Amino acid sequence: MGRTLSSYTTGGVRNNQQTITYTVYNQQADPISGVFLTDTLQPGVTFQSASQLPDRNGQELAWSLGTIEGFGRASVQLTVSLDDPIPLRLDSGARAFGTLNASMVIDDAPAAVLRPGSIDPDLLASTPNANTADPFVQEKAAELDYDPQRIFDYLNTEVGYESYTGSLRGARGTLWSAAGNSLDEASLGVALFRASGIPARYAHGTLSDPLSQQLILSMFPTSFQTVGYIPPGTPTADPANDSQLLAETRDHYWIQFDTGNGFQNADTSGLPGGGIGTAFTTTADTFAEVADGLRHKVEVKQDAETYTQFAAALGVGDGLSTATVLDLTFRTVDLVGHPLTVGNFVSTDGIPGLVFTSRTTTYTPYLIVGGDSFDPLTDHTITGRPYQEVLTNFPLGSQLVTGLFLTVTVRSADGAVQVYSRPLADRVGIAARLGGA
Repeated sequence: MGRTLSSYTTGGVRNNQQTITYTVYNQQADPISGVFLTDTLQPGVTFQSASQLPDRNGQELAWSLGTIEGFGRASVQLTVSLDDPIPLRLDSGARAFGTLNASMVIDDAPAAVLRPGSIDPDLLASTPNANTADPFVQEKAAELDYDPQRIFDYLNTEVGYESYTGSLRGARGTLWSAAGNSLDEASLGVALFRASGIPARYAHGTLSDPLSQQLILSMFPTSFQTVGYIPPGTPTADPANDSQLLAETRDHYWIQFDTGNGFQNADTSGLPGGGIGTAFTTTADTFAEVADGLRHKVEVKQDAETYTQFAAALGVGDGLSTATVLDLTFRTVDLVGHPLTVGNFVSTDGIPGLVFTSRTTTYTPYLIVGGDSFDPLTDHTITGRPYQEVLTNFPLGSQLVTGLFLTVTVRSADGAVQVYSRPLADRVGIAARLGGA
């Protein structure tokens, strides 16, 4: 059971109205039937409207949500008006209950409470790396009851450390992997705190070598280590003294959050002696959003190769030319859970004639970025530059598409590049290309 507020501070309330969104999550594979949601508004809070009209008894509200399928969710949006001065407590805490496998299941959401005054909106903002609007982040924050200690304990004990540079996974990728480097783990923490209405930011510093070595060795628990006879002279790894791992791990990030009494450190790396209020190194700088230069990027490029009879006859090369028809770059954090589909829209028209005929096929390349559900309406389609194939009996007038090639380039924050190339179509063929034909 979770809830989000249109504003978490009295200073952010507009026109003395507040919107509360209650969401009931089914975290089981089996459906929950007869789901009922109840809430009681506090004095000074008046019902105005709702996305689904509730049954009302004074300040008591109730909604019937029916059946929530396995791993599904159901939401109700409630708009209330607030007295002046604005009350800090809006409700008594919503409750949801239903039937799962013939047994009653119940869960409560913490009361919706406003914080007096105003805060820097950047400290509650949703960002690409710490996306508070992500439904999976919101569900995890609700599961942890928006409690700072529970958020810290979850990150500290259930999210492992993995060494790499920059931001690769972001909040969702770290949540799903249950692991990440210190920057990505901090992104998940910042997202969970902000989704809970708690201002949070990143802190950055340099970790000592002994502490860096402890973090590195946490990637190699005893159960993963190989034991047995090793022949003399066999090279063995020494990760704790590996220069690359040490350099990556020294560059350290953690969270700072503010529940109303100033910012507190929250280093969730899992190092011994950690806790809310503890930092393992001096703070060099703080920031509200990950800099773009720290993000890993993915470039998706589609090249179309054509053979033109006229160019070949004039001796312009071998008649082949290549043009980039689709070129898009994404942050890797934006692609977690969003599969990419590459294709081409095709249309054909012809010109009949007594002597000369012609048929033109136009290809429009596209890339579909998958949405967060199985509903294709949530997908996003991006089109590229159209290219054509012309088949005609007019002398030297034909242009043939001979190849379509996909290149995916992954660029790390440290400048490392990985390139993956695949032919989508090749009328020339690999044997002829290798032979120079």
